Order: sequence, then C-alpha cells, then structure tokens
Amino acid sequence: MLRIFHRKLLVWLALVVLLLTTIPRISLAQGNAGAGGWMAPDVVMEWNLATLNLIKDKNIPASQFGSRLIAMVHIAMFDTINGVQPEYSPFLVDGTRPKLIFPEAAAATAAYTILSTLYPAEKDSFEALYREQLSWLSDNSGLSRLAVRYGERIAQAVLEWRQDDGSGQAAAGSAVYPDGTELGEWRRTPPAYMNPRLPGWGNVTPFAMTSGDQFRLIGPPPLDSYEYACDYNEVKAMGAKDSAF
Repeated sequence: MLRIFHRKLLVWLALVVLLLTTIPRISLAQGNAGAGGWMAPDVVMEWNLATLNLIKDKNIPASQFGSRLIAMVHIAMFDTINGVQPEYSPFLVDGTRPKLIFPEAAAATAAYTILSTLYPAEKDSFEALYREQLSWLSDNSGLSRLAVRYGERIAQAVLEWRQDDGSGQAAAGSAVYPDGTELGEWRRTPPAYMNPRLPGWGNVTPFAMTSGDQFRLIGPPPLDSYEYACDYNEVKAMGAKDSAF
C-alpha cells in the first residue's frame, strides 16, 4: 500500500509540473466594480496570471524557479493585504499596519516590485499592468502613496528573505549529480544525453518546511530484494504491449 501511495503522489506531482509547463498564455482578467462605483481590479488574480504568463513565455523551469517566483509573489500580496485588513497570522512580515489605505494598490505594488526586481527585462510589461491597476486611484493620491510605500516595504522584506536561499547556487550549477554505468545508478539517456536539471535544487531553503528532506520518500528497495523483484514484475506486466491493464 505504501508503494501505491508513493506512486500516486509522484503522478500528482508530475501532473502539476505538466500543467505549469504546458499552460497556454492567459489573458488578464478585467477589473470588477468596487464600492462607491470605482473600478477595483482583482489584483491577486491578475498578478497570478501575469506570473504564469511570464513562466510560460520565458520558459522558466516551473517546478524550480517558477514555483519559487509564484510563492514570493503570493506571499508578498498576502502579507500586504492581511496587514491592511488583518484576519490571519502573517506569513513573514508582521509590522505596523497602516490605516485607511487601499489594499488593492498595496498588493499590486508588492507583486510589481517582486516581479520587476527579479525579472527587470520584463519591467515594461509589468509597469503597464501596474499603472492600469492604479489608475482608479488618481483622485486619492495621498492614499495611493501610502499604499505604494507599504507594498514596497513588504516586497523588499520578501526579497531580502529569499536572497540567500540557495537558488543562485543551484542556477549556477555548483552541485554535481553523479552518474554511472552500474545497476541502480543514474545515467544520461539518448538521444541528447542531457545533464540533470538543477540537481542542487534540493538544497534551496524551503518556504514552509523545516528542510528539503523533511517529508522525503524512502528510496527504492535493494536491487537484489524480493520487494524490488515484485515491483519490477508488476511494472513489466502492466506496461507490456499486450497488457490487460
């Protein structure tokens, strides 16, 4: 039963990665009418879609840098909105909560700051969305400035928190994943015989877990064990060309 659970878990993880890497480019949603008749954009959804589109357009590895980016954007927006309208425990930043500012503007600023800092080459596209979202605050310049400063402060805290999380070393390829030719050893496969992708990503500081191996699955059984033979024969039987499964 444990092996079956592990297989199902791996299948679900693979589906999540596949969804992120194959998702088509999505059009940003339109704003919704807020209280008093002004147009308050759904900034959380719009910046979420902007982040997904960036991952798709720039072919960012979804299960590594893509997931890191999405987490940073959403943590910044969550702590910003929750700081203005406190309902939950903050994820990272629990500072002075400003009063009488628009949480939409603060959250938009937080997301914009994260994305434009990490991907400055795409700043123009982020700027266009950001200015469009804040355009409805033209008659509330004082509140707008407060919201912008607060969103920037939360975003900078998130950026500083993740600055030395090990992702830079993983991207630089400092970790080496050994390969070999013996049974049970990983090896490159044809036709490209590509290197393993980001083998050092397991050393990146997690967002919520205490360590990267906190919930790590146990390894496969020894190659000469009865359990391995049963698993091998099961895969062979189910995966055969004339399999009844």
